[in-house]
Amino acid sequence: MSVKRSLLLGSLLLAALGCEEMRHPASGNESPSNSVLTAVPVGVPVYNVTAINATTGLRLNQSGDVVGWTTKNGPTEPFLYTAQNGVIVLPTLTGQPYGVARDLSDRTAGVITVVGEAKLSSSGGAIHAVRWTVAVPQGNVLNTTDLGTLPGHSESAAYGVNNAGQIVGTSDPNSALSIRSFIYTNATGMVDLGLGSIGTNAVARDINASGVVTGYLGLKAFRWTTTGGLENLGTPAGWANSFGLAINASNQVAASATDAFGNASNVARYTNGIGWQALGGLGQSVSQGSNSGNGINQWGDVAGLGWPRTGVTPAIKAVFYSDNLGVLAYVDDLLLVPGSWLIKNAFDINDAQQ
Repeated sequence: MSVKRSLLLGSLLLAALGCEEMRHPASGNESPSNSVLTAVPVGVPVYNVTAINATTGLRLNQSGDVVGWTTKNGPTEPFLYTAQNGVIVLPTLTGQPYGVARDLSDRTAGVITVVGEAKLSSSGGAIHAVRWTVAVPQGNVLNTTDLGTLPGHSESAAYGVNNAGQIVGTSDPNSALSIRSFIYTNATGMVDLGLGSIGTNAVARDINASGVVTGYLGLKAFRWTTTGGLENLGTPAGWANSFGLAINASNQVAASATDAFGNASNVARYTNGIGWQALGGLGQSVSQGSNSGNGINQWGDVAGLGWPRTGVTPAIKAVFYSDNLGVLAYVDDLLLVPGSWLIKNAFDINDAQQ
């Protein structure tokens, strides 16, 4: 269904990422807002686009700082974007650079912690989970730390970090059938979550400020804590599989739900006391892309990828869901200048609905 423009009047004007210009280029001088809402948003946000050239943004923090990967210099390299410094390419292996920055902390005592994966000299060119610390607003990279792998494994990647410095991710024993998940702190180093077995991968995708982890074990979404261990979240009614992709401060999980045959999928959200909600999404998950909730903020707003309505031509694009809106909508329908951009994917959303 189409979102009526009347729903958007008097809403927020914010920046969006992960898009393709259609007609009107955004000003290179625009920068994300540093404000974070302290009250539940009223109405539905209206989006303005800030272009960050040659980059794919995967996560953003409450200040609007963004991480992801860039091909600006040729190879895939990790980056941190701040309004003060623009794109900061993070260090990787000299002569054979490769890396992806997958998450970041808020600005804490003048430092942003970025995590992801990269080739480093310390890893012998293997892809390892990496932590970078960057001084802000100066933009100086203070440290690059190889987080290593679980014992006997060959590769690893970090997917989530919180402001306490807890990092979660995956470690691979060179077999796509036996992926394990870890939590890392300075005090403990890399510790196996104790999930999974041969043929059942354990994939930790995000961690919130309280240390609650979400991801998927085999084909089921989970939450995990150091004290409580594994909580299997099951699946939405009518769906065979679920995949936890992001978690907010209230332990709500943004996810993707699929059928048993890979023929259909849905953007989904799990909430304590309510359980699963299938938020929408049409089309086949394999041939046309997946309907997935990639990011969630403290208000339960979900940003992701999907096809929320029928049409002659399948259109898998960036989608947005909020309880105020009540339906899954294309981010394209929420643009300040309709038709100015094609928003191809949405990976994250912060509390200011950026």
